[in-house]
This record gives sequence, C-alpha cells and structure tokens, in this order.
Amino acid sequence: MASHEFVIAVKRWLGIPIFPDFPEAIRCMRGHTIDSFGDHLLECGHDSLRSRCHNAIRDIVYHTLLVDDAGSRVEECCSSTSFNRPGKVYHPNFTNGKPAYFDVSIWNTMQPSYIIPSSTLAEAAAFAEGEEKDAHHQADVEAANGCFYPLIVEMFDSWTPASLATLRIIASKTMTKTRLHLLKRLVAC
Repeated sequence: MASHEFVIAVKRWLGIPIFPDFPEAIRCMRGHTIDSFGDHLLECGHDSLRSRCHNAIRDIVYHTLLVDDAGSRVEECCSSTSFNRPGKVYHPNFTNGKPAYFDVSIWNTMQPSYIIPSSTLAEAAAFAEGEEKDAHHQADVEAANGCFYPLIVEMFDSWTPASLATLRIIASKTMTKTRLHLLKRLVAC
C-alpha cells in the first residue's frame, strides 16, 4: 500500500474527512459532487478504483486458468450470434468437458440500495448481484452448453460463498496441473 493510500485508509477508518467540504469542490467523472469522506467514490460506477480491482481479479483468474488450459481467453462471447459476454474469462473444458464462463463483479455496500440490507448481512450487495448475474446470463450460457460462474466480491473484501467455492476449484485444478508438470520435469532429469 502506498503512503497516500494508507493515509486515506486511516482517515476513512477514523471518520476524518478526506476532501475539503466546499460545495462543488470536487466532482467525479459523472459530474456528481464528491463528499468530504469520499463515500461517493466508493459507490460511483465510473471510478477507476473498482475498474482496477475488477481488472486485477479478472487477470489473476485468467492467468491461473491459462495454466490449466491454453485455450482460456478473456472477454469471450457465448456464441457467434450473440454479442453477450457472460464471461470475462472463458475456459474451454472446465467441468465434465463443458466450457466455463467466469464473470467478475465488484460491488459496494455503500451504494444507497445496499446500505440497509448490508447492516444485517455482510454480503448483501454481493448476493443481490449474484442473483441478477445468474438470471441475466444463464440462458445464453446454457444454450452454448456451458457453465456460468459469477465471481462476486464486495469492495470491503467479502466474497460470496459460491465465488469462494469456485476459486477453490480453480486453484485445485491449477495445482494439479502444476504438480504434474513438475513431476514430468523431475522424471526427465
């Protein structure tokens, strides 16, 4: 963590304003005024923090799956007739010979619609997003004879149980492949 990031994290934790509290002082890319505590930046859909987190997770999943199958790709369409991209990461043979589409989503409990549900359930935003993603992409993925895996994390590091289970499967497949590769190299020596 860079020193300026640490300062911001400590200020948020202590409830100290991050930005000056002047009307119209600072605006996000959508033109909304940013509050002095930076809460708007956490829920804004156009902030670079969520995009950077999303892309970092997507890239880690992609590179991990690439170890298991060189045919893994990023931003794959379900079919030639649909431009719907249910998977930020595609694996051609993930489970029982079926392709898998992994969709990374980052959600935030600071969004107004999730604040009240999040006060009683830590993963409220992630669960709501998971249900929406399943309903939105499931038909396209099933038509392509594939499996859809939403990987959903909240900004405050809370993964849904289904996402954690999927990440464990990805890790175990990769570790098995890596171990076999190392054993072959050892035998060759």
